[in-house]
Amino acid sequence: MLAKVEHDIQLRKLGIRNTITDAEEKPLETHLEDYRGSLRDKGNSPLYVKTQVSRIKKICTSSKGFPFHKSRQIHSWPIR
Repeated sequence: MLAKVEHDIQLRKLGIRNTITDAEEKPLETHLEDYRGSLRDKGNSPLYVKTQVSRIKKICTSSKGFPFHKSRQIHSWPIR
């Protein structure tokens, strides 16, 4: 485990990034905001963007089978 951490640090110093690790470190809310921007940039209507984001938030805050439903990050999202 320590060897992997040291290896990752060395790669970052060389400017080589692990995009999967970077994505894992990013809060889910940030991913959702990126997705919202992507939907907007594709020219989708504001109603479509709002609907899709709202549906994702509802899934994330549901207590039925979603593995991250107890995450503090997710529960801090306002559902609109």
